[in-house]
Amino acid sequence: MIVLDANVLIYAYDPGSPQHAATRAWFNNLLDESSLILIPWVSLWALLRVSTNPRASRNAPPVAEVFRTVRELLDHPRVRVTEPGPQHAEILERLAIDAPALGSRLTDAVLAAIAIENGAALASTEKDFRRFDGLRLVNPLTATR
Repeated sequence: MIVLDANVLIYAYDPGSPQHAATRAWFNNLLDESSLILIPWVSLWALLRVSTNPRASRNAPPVAEVFRTVRELLDHPRVRVTEPGPQHAEILERLAIDAPALGSRLTDAVLAAIAIENGAALASTEKDFRRFDGLRLVNPLTATR
């Protein structure tokens, strides 16, 4: 089981990104496997926000196209939207205090807590996630799948 950070989705769907080819190949392999793929709403919101921002992407697609992408993801038989569970607050508090995760890094702690609570790895290209004890991290740019 794997939880996806927004940057994995953004790189997988943005052909103009330098990380696109490697991330897309990894992502396609992931979709072909039998494991469950968990996507938090925060990652989907970030995909929508960043992908449709002309300042973030020179060839920003229309918002309707990005929503089609989101619907296709959600329709995939092994993709599930994941929500924080009953232990989320406790795990998040521990991660935020121990790391520490302040300000904008608190979203990273939220994703890490979701992955830990689900017994899943977190797929991200961000090295900052290494700060969270107990988190299994997979970097699609360096992973061999």
